[in-house]
Amino acid sequence: MPGGQALSITVALNSSQDKKTPVVLPTTTVFNPLADKSCHELVIKAAQGKLRLRKSKTYRVFVAKDGAELKSEDDWHRALEKEVVLLVSAGEDYVGARREEGGGVHPEANPNCSIVNLAHRTPVDLMAVY
Repeated sequence: MPGGQALSITVALNSSQDKKTPVVLPTTTVFNPLADKSCHELVIKAAQGKLRLRKSKTYRVFVAKDGAELKSEDDWHRALEKEVVLLVSAGEDYVGARREEGGGVHPEANPNCSIVNLAHRTPVDLMAVY
């Protein structure tokens, strides 16, 4: 775990992302998803116990912000950070829009463009407010 401390994350159902539960991963947690007491195992058990995730032959875990699936030890290392939201599924694909590298910014976007608020110049009839 980062800094040798327990890590607080949020686990939600992929199919119903409004159902969430906090999970604290202890410092002894292993990143390898195939090992005993791994992050994968603890996240699945939390989802089964607290979110009533149905039994399945295969469980999948995704990062909520970009839809990346956590399959390998390296994936878990990259994804686990403070306050990350993980989505657990009973085998179904990720529900949501996947974000590509670059944050979804249009290639022709101008980050230096000016923004002007015209609302302060608009006359407001005082009778319309009451």
